[in-house]
Parts: sequence; C-alpha cells; structure tokens
Amino acid sequence: QAYGRSTVSFAGGQADSSSPFTSLAVKQNTLSYRARVDGRLNQRLLLDTGLDLESRVTRYAALVPVDDDFRNTGGIDIPPEQLLRAAEDLSLGAYLDLGVDVTSRLRVVPSARVDGYVLNGQLRVSVDPRLVARYAVSPQTTVKGYVGLFHQPPQPEALDDRFGNPEVGVERGTHVGLGGELKPAPLWSLDGEVFFIDRSRLVVFESGDETDDGEIAPSNFTNRGRRIAYGVEMLLKRDISERAFGWVSYTFAKSWLRDPDDGRWYRTLNDQTHNLNAVLSVKPGGGWEVGAKMRVSSGRVGTPRIDGTYDADTGGYADVIGEFRSERSPLFHQLDVRVEKTWLFNTWSMGAYLDVQNLYNAKNVEAYEYDYRFRERAAV
Repeated sequence: QAYGRSTVSFAGGQADSSSPFTSLAVKQNTLSYRARVDGRLNQRLLLDTGLDLESRVTRYAALVPVDDDFRNTGGIDIPPEQLLRAAEDLSLGAYLDLGVDVTSRLRVVPSARVDGYVLNGQLRVSVDPRLVARYAVSPQTTVKGYVGLFHQPPQPEALDDRFGNPEVGVERGTHVGLGGELKPAPLWSLDGEVFFIDRSRLVVFESGDETDDGEIAPSNFTNRGRRIAYGVEMLLKRDISERAFGWVSYTFAKSWLRDPDDGRWYRTLNDQTHNLNAVLSVKPGGGWEVGAKMRVSSGRVGTPRIDGTYDADTGGYADVIGEFRSERSPLFHQLDVRVEKTWLFNTWSMGAYLDVQNLYNAKNVEAYEYDYRFRERAAV
C-alpha cells in the first residue's frame, strides 16, 4: 500500500505602464492512495493487480479583465476584477496484469485497466486493454513488443463551467512498439525499439461554434485535437561496478499535430528529430568520483517573423508571420561535469563536490529577440 499527499502553489503578476495590473494564483491539493497485490499463482502465471485512488482540488484566484460577456471587445477598456474559480477531480482505477509463461522462452502479459473519473460532478469512464510479449531468442537476446490503449482526464481549467467546457471527455492514446534487448557481456546491455503513438480526442482551445440563428456560442475547449509521434530509440548501458558505470542513449523521433479546422499536419513544439545523451562516472579510488554528462539535440521548432508593416494608428510596426513552425533553432549541445570526494568514518561520512554546468560555455539559442521593425533579430 502507498499513500501520498502534495500541494503545489503558483502565483504571478504583471504590471505595464499602458495597462492595469493583473495577477494569477493557483493552488492544487492532491491526495493519492494505491493498494497492490502481486505474486506468482503457479509455475506459469504471475499476477499483479491493485487499486488507484486520487483526489485533486485546484483553486484559481485571478485579477484580470473579464470579457466573456462581450461579443466584440475592440476599443473597450475593461477594468480587471477579482475572479475566484475551483475545479474538483476524483478518480478511481483498477488494474490487472497477468503474466503467462507460454513456454520457457515466451512470456505474454495481457492486462486491463478501468478508470472512473468524477470531473466537476461529471462522470467519465475509460477502459484500457494492453498486451506485452517477450521472447528469449537466446540467453543474451530477447525480442519484445507491446500494444496498448491509454486514457487521461483533461486539465481542471478545461472543465470550468464558465471559461471551459464541462462536456469535454478524457483524452486517448494508442501506443505500439517493437524492439529487442542484447547482453553481449555481463556488464554491458543494448536496448532498442521502434515506436508509434497516436493521441486522439485531445482537449484543445477553440473560439466557438455557430448556432442555428447565426450567433457564436463559445465552446472554449473541445476534444478535437490529435497528435502522432514515431521514431527509434536505443540505449547502450554499462552496469554499475566498483570502478565505473555509464550509458549512451539516442532517439530519432518525429512529432506532429493536426489542425482540427483544415486537417493539415504541423510539427509540434516538442518535435526534436535527434536526441543524444551520454553519462559516464569513474571512481579512481581514494573516495574520489568523476562524472560527466553530454547532451546533444535538435533545436526548438518555431514560426519566423519575416518582416514588419507600419501601423499609422499606433505609430508602431506589426510583425509579418512566416510559414507556421517552419524553422528550427540551431543544434543544442552542453557538457556538464562533476567531481566529488567522500570521506568515510566509523559511523558517518562526509562529502564535498563541485558541479560545473555547460563546461565550454556553449551559446545555445533559447529564443530570438527582434528589432522594432521585425527585420533583424538576435539570439537569446
């Protein structure tokens, strides 16, 4: 059995000479409980089953201009007002995994999970069947595969009966993968797989729907979003020994989202084609340990600003946007190192360490800052 309770709080404000002060404070309390039973039923069957219970209460306190009562807010100064909202989520889930040793080499694990969600008083139910299989080709080589359905509830703000949509449902994802494991030496292992993920019924923000009489009724959030991701990932690992350990991982992946209106596919902000990570730690003796971590990945996806047009009404320039998410920032790379010394005594120990992040001071691009005409830019 396991029990947990956590509280997360966030608060922020914004002040501008040309607009009123606004602020937002969010506090979320979560209470979770899990009961689990696992063990071998007989020589061929393994059972893992349990219950998950979670209660989550999120409260919002905002000082913002509220314009949901206006059809057109152009040219209107709306003073900020205090806004208090809350969302309550309660979920109960039951799962069962049954490992079946079909032969001495083949293990199949069919499983199922059933979840019930009470989201702001609205009941949602999901059923997730899944299947995992492993086949030992030899003592050093294993082939594996999996397919499964996953669901998760929407974020609390999406269910708000004033600014959200109480009718939104749970989000769905289908995961499929095929790979293998190789252990060429006692301390070395290689793990790799190809994967495909299809996420559908995602909650996305939309401005509204037109009713029969031509009015626009705000829907705010709907389950029309869809994303897919696919790729290959590999992990080469050296297990921990007396003197050293380390691993190298590489992922090639593509991530796309579909526009719910025109049906076109665009790269997501999390699309990173290449992602390489390497970790190495060595213990030369005498209580010393030296480690390093190297990260290399494709840059961030973004939408360029290609020019600016002068607006005589405001006396400033308005940016001209290029093709949506058509550019990528330069390659990201960073090396971190750590040196640690440990002193051992009879009943206690003491350690001192030095961490150096971005050892060679790589100038990685986080964003771009444009000039007032949007014709030149500098990396940040």
